[in-house]
Amino acid sequence: MSVRGGGGEPVSRRLKVGVVGFGGGAAAGMALGGVVLLWMDGLSFPAGLAVLMGTLFTGMVLLGAGGDLARHPRTVGCVALAGVVAAAAVFVWYRANRTAVVWAAERDAPHAPEAVGAWVVGDTVIRVRPDLVTAYALEDGRTVWSWSPPGREIVCAMSASTSGGVGLIGHADEGRDCAATSALDVSFGVIRWTHRTGSPGTGPDLAADVGLTAPAALALVDNVAVVRDGEGWRGLSVADGTAKWRVGAGDGCTAAHVAAEAGTVVAVTRCPDRSARALVVDAAEGRVRTSAELPVADGEADFAVLSVDPVVLWVDEWAQRGTRAVFVLDDQGRVRATIPTVGTHHDLLVGAFNTYHRPLFAARPVPAAVVVDGLLIAPPVKPGDRRVTSNKGGLSVDYDGRLAAFSLTDGSRVWTSGLDDKVQGITVRDGSVWALGVRKLFRIDPADGSRDLELTTYNTDHQSPVDLQVRGDRIIVVAEDGTDRLPPVRVFKPDFVVF
Repeated sequence: MSVRGGGGEPVSRRLKVGVVGFGGGAAAGMALGGVVLLWMDGLSFPAGLAVLMGTLFTGMVLLGAGGDLARHPRTVGCVALAGVVAAAAVFVWYRANRTAVVWAAERDAPHAPEAVGAWVVGDTVIRVRPDLVTAYALEDGRTVWSWSPPGREIVCAMSASTSGGVGLIGHADEGRDCAATSALDVSFGVIRWTHRTGSPGTGPDLAADVGLTAPAALALVDNVAVVRDGEGWRGLSVADGTAKWRVGAGDGCTAAHVAAEAGTVVAVTRCPDRSARALVVDAAEGRVRTSAELPVADGEADFAVLSVDPVVLWVDEWAQRGTRAVFVLDDQGRVRATIPTVGTHHDLLVGAFNTYHRPLFAARPVPAAVVVDGLLIAPPVKPGDRRVTSNKGGLSVDYDGRLAAFSLTDGSRVWTSGLDDKVQGITVRDGSVWALGVRKLFRIDPADGSRDLELTTYNTDHQSPVDLQVRGDRIIVVAEDGTDRLPPVRVFKPDFVVF
């Protein structure tokens, strides 16, 4: 005995028609989604397989059950539409919220040296190796210009930023003091002027010897270039390299680190009594506004200036029980807030992207932390964040990751944002914090740590830290190693963002 519906037809047959119709609609939707993927991404195995399987299954449904389907046009129409919607939902889940590569630079020749720094200036991406500086057009990746240091010299220092259409490049023979500073025109790749001094250099060779972060040797702000000069610093005119002012480091003291921004220079000195001081200098006049003694007793330490207004300074002594913290200074040079970077449950990455403090780029180090809206934002790392599992498919590596925000007023933690990914690059653009993980790109609201956007960096694993920059809808990633699986420079953009 069979149960019949209102039309006198067994319910089982109507159910069969519905199931077959839904399957046919889903298959047709899968084929259509494959065609869209081919159009959006070009030839790929998943898209081709979707077109093939969807077309074959749709044909099988029509050939095998076409008569039954034709007798129930309304039912078939509804369930087929539901199948198409289901296939579209799967397509959106697969394709949405990921990045698309705009262009990628050709890989460096085997055994080429690692890059020592990078700038993004206007519509140009500039990657600096010890032997070669190359500028790429941000729009399409074509090489705009290239420049090499004279003779057999190498690049041993860089300014953190550019100003007045130039960037500062320090260069010297390998193993010698980084005594020559050139103003490199970032539009045409030509040298405007060169300044030579007998001050000691701290280029990539020295950084490799000590195994720690190379101190910044050059700075550029407004129309002033700041270079080392003996035991102090000299301010030069960006236009022609003429001297404007000089600031000494003090009796017996040496220049250790310099940074500049918004009309202000922050210079760090090391002295024979193993003390260190931070000088806040007016960039236009060379006048020392304030001088602050830093809590350093070992004499050897790494420094990074994360902000000039207010002065936010990372200090990491080499001694096992040395000072490891971020200090915020007030206008009188007093420590307003202290943020320890070594805690009971985590290490806070600030000056480098790993706990061994290997710098990302030797001539222009890129910190692992940013300052925005009165907050220090940095990735805390814990034991066990990296997990390796082994199965029949081989080894797989997963990460737990996070960002944390600390108040520059009192050093307290404001929020923590879980990312489920290891932070390999960080930057601030248009009031948002962008963090690049191994497989994800995040846009974070600094107010509360919430994720405004999460994109999958499709078919790319960032296993090493990179210099991350954002310009409009372009995301720029510059790698140290240009011979590895990932290109030296890669530009991508958000693609098919749905939610």
